[in-house]
Amino acid sequence: MAPTRAGARYRNGFGEIIDSGDDYLYPMLKRSEIATGRGDNPERLMLVTQKTIRDDLSAIRSVAPKT
Repeated sequence: MAPTRAGARYRNGFGEIIDSGDDYLYPMLKRSEIATGRGDNPERLMLVTQKTIRDDLSAIRSVAPKT
């Protein structure tokens, strides 16, 4: 899942508005955006639910239930 910003919400790859919250969304830059200095305000985001492989996913339910 790589949503894009749509105002205060996000749009998925199907063009649908989603409301997942910000807790697990991080900016995603393409290498070309970094190389050309256009990485200041990324539109694309990525959903990252774990920081390590062993992270417990059950916390998502309470922290970000819409995710």
